[in-house]
Amino acid sequence: MPHTDDRATLEPIATIRPDGSGRLDPTSEAAAGAPLMLMERLAGRMRRALCAAGLAGWGIYYRHNAISALNMERLLGLDRKVKQLSAPSQQEQPHLLLDPRLTDFKSRVWPTGIYWLKTRQVVVGYWLGPLDKGTPADLQLLAAPRPGAIVDLIRAYDEASQRPTIRRWQIVGNRLDDDAPIDTSFGWDRVIADPQLRQRIEEEAIGFFRDDVRAIHDQLKVPYRRGILLHGPPGCGKTTLIRLIAAQVPIKCVLVLRPPPRFDDEDFSSLVRRWGRHAPAMLVIEDIDTLFSSTCLTPSYFLNRLDGVDSRATGGLLLIATTNHPERLDPALNNRPGRFDTVLAVPGPTYDLRLAYWDRHLADIATDIRRDLAARTDGLSFAHLDEIMRLSGMIAARGLHPARTPTDIRLAVDIVTEGHEEATQGFKALDPNGFGFAVAQRTCGGSAPGQLTPWSGATSNSEKTHKPGGCQA
Repeated sequence: MPHTDDRATLEPIATIRPDGSGRLDPTSEAAAGAPLMLMERLAGRMRRALCAAGLAGWGIYYRHNAISALNMERLLGLDRKVKQLSAPSQQEQPHLLLDPRLTDFKSRVWPTGIYWLKTRQVVVGYWLGPLDKGTPADLQLLAAPRPGAIVDLIRAYDEASQRPTIRRWQIVGNRLDDDAPIDTSFGWDRVIADPQLRQRIEEEAIGFFRDDVRAIHDQLKVPYRRGILLHGPPGCGKTTLIRLIAAQVPIKCVLVLRPPPRFDDEDFSSLVRRWGRHAPAMLVIEDIDTLFSSTCLTPSYFLNRLDGVDSRATGGLLLIATTNHPERLDPALNNRPGRFDTVLAVPGPTYDLRLAYWDRHLADIATDIRRDLAARTDGLSFAHLDEIMRLSGMIAARGLHPARTPTDIRLAVDIVTEGHEEATQGFKALDPNGFGFAVAQRTCGGSAPGQLTPWSGATSNSEKTHKPGGCQA
């Protein structure tokens, strides 16, 4: 991910001896954000690899205060002469990592190990390790005969990252994620939306980056910046609209904030500067109502920093934030011009939108059945409708049906509707016998009274305990 943060600096790790032994200073920034013993072990491996390659005099450095590590694929692509000095052990083989919130993007195999960029005269070590209560994270060390070689490499990395080649999502703050190409084919033909909402998105978001709009801002000498707040129940299409906007606007990148718990004011300031450098660009902050309670970022600094963007916004900066709970937002955030100029509601799908969904996904089913489904799914979100499609497919596969039958779909509707009602009203009390078992009240098919027998689950109408021999309680 291209993010040479303004606050990120190089810190030497000088206490690791050439034989790989030694200790890091517990107060060192190199130990911050990663277990101390793990960083010692990695620095030792780095030193041993350097010595084996005849580079014993090189210093090892750690980029502290960086929001996340450099993209290894892009980093290694900056040098035509790359030699792998150390491969990961069997226990450290790369894993496929995927953020469940970005399910349309393919997982990546991360190239862990130690690599020598011979032309750049820099060695890069990259590993996956535990961080933040066991969550996997990327850990990176760099070595060079002089710090300037690393600075030059990072500068070249930044320049390559900012070239307007393929447009990309850039995930900021989450160490698991890197970046992914934007699907520029994603258009309105793949989105079901209210016509009025579509018009507002076209005018306020997609149209913001038109050449004539930019010319008007320049002529009037007003900041070329806009803030849009999308609010509505979960699963109703806010993230889908963001994907659509990103695909339709002529920008280099979309920065998506995924802040770790220690994300603070300085991190946000660095992010805003990076946003400005990439202009024209978008910054996305999802679930903004939880931003301050889940991080170290202070509301006052956040608001003041956004206000400061206006005076320098000339390249086109679009901020899009989402929330499921607009009532939890501070009025200073959503009722102040210049922070969010446009507030758009993204409610649950109406009958017409639900019917359009079923017409698109179940075109082979009779029209009267699709209309019945649209009526029976009142109160459900698009995410619930997606779940009905997934579940009905599983039911059809279990019954060896070549296609979804009306019975399969209606059963899926019943299950999803019941789950939605339970989630809304509160789940039922847990079975005192424990998960997966029920107590037989009478002998049935050979089971003695009081014997534990497997529990089959619940139907859409009532819970039924299956007993051997086909009997029901």
